[in-house]
Amino acid sequence: MRLISVVMGEDTSANRSTDTVNLLNYGFNSYKLNKIVTTDDNVGKMKVNRGKQENVNLQVTQDVTELLKVNEKSKKYIFETKITNHNAPLKIGDKVGILYIKDQNKVIKTVDLTVLENVEKANLGNLYLRNLKLALAGN
Repeated sequence: MRLISVVMGEDTSANRSTDTVNLLNYGFNSYKLNKIVTTDDNVGKMKVNRGKQENVNLQVTQDVTELLKVNEKSKKYIFETKITNHNAPLKIGDKVGILYIKDQNKVIKTVDLTVLENVEKANLGNLYLRNLKLALAGN
């Protein structure tokens, strides 16, 4: 958490410094930053079309946080994903969808989704073996 202090109207530098320290101490002692979802979190899975891997895990492209009072509890948010691109090849950082963060069915934040690992495009041999396995399994 970062705080910025602006103190105006003080007659001396010492008074400004004292007021700045008091103001920053108040902010850090009264508020906390709660992480709703981080770039390290696995937020779902998606099926990849024509990829060497059939499925890949998803993550957000940036951390999502909220500012709370120290004694305030975090809300229970609902996460909804919308996948927009699921064709291989995919690289980490490529936008593959959107994560909607909702509070009581009201969208409070949207953040882009990316894949957790690179997915190469499957060649003809990979696709043949995959379909052969499905056929032998009876699916």
